[in-house]
Amino acid sequence: MKFKSRNEIASYLKKNEDSIVEAISRRPLTARDIHEVTGLHIHELEKYLDVLVHDKKVRPVIGGRGVFYQIISGGK
Repeated sequence: MKFKSRNEIASYLKKNEDSIVEAISRRPLTARDIHEVTGLHIHELEKYLDVLVHDKKVRPVIGGRGVFYQIISGGK
């Protein structure tokens, strides 16, 4: 599947991206954790996480409860 940039995703909202980054900046979170904090549907959330990982703003890290997303220093 080809990566889609934020400009290619019609439903991409900057405020949702900001909410995700703000939540992750407090501490690393799983996609499920981010879903609970932001209320975004998990499939919608995955689109944002893909963009943020691609743009090197966040990185996935494997932890005890699954994949955690954390801010990359200077990525915010």
